[in-house]
Amino acid sequence: MPGLGFDATVSDRFANDTIRGPIGYLRSVVNVISKYKPSKYILTIDGKTYEREAFMISVANSPQYGNNAYIAPNASVSDGILDVCIVHKFPLYILPMMVFRLFNRSADQSEYVEIIPGKEIQYSAS
Repeated sequence: MPGLGFDATVSDRFANDTIRGPIGYLRSVVNVISKYKPSKYILTIDGKTYEREAFMISVANSPQYGNNAYIAPNASVSDGILDVCIVHKFPLYILPMMVFRLFNRSADQSEYVEIIPGKEIQYSAS
């Protein structure tokens, strides 16, 4: 599942950290979130162009990242469609609710999450 933004930044930091496992990942999240700024992206999905300022973007062909975190609860590995999950900028006090939604399969119900299905996806930072 390719990602852009916050999750990619955390993954990069975690990959280069000496502490592995949940503690190391949590440490990476805490270190990144205090300094992270959303970016502007240009997405082309099935020929239609979208400009979005996003906290993060994930392109999902399955419902979950792993460890029971569901970024795209309705995605399917067998339908030939990718779900472009755009997490818009949100106030930091909303973070606990966003994390809760990841684990109770309701991320797509947040006002800060937009999911656009497509087969051909291109993206760039603007």
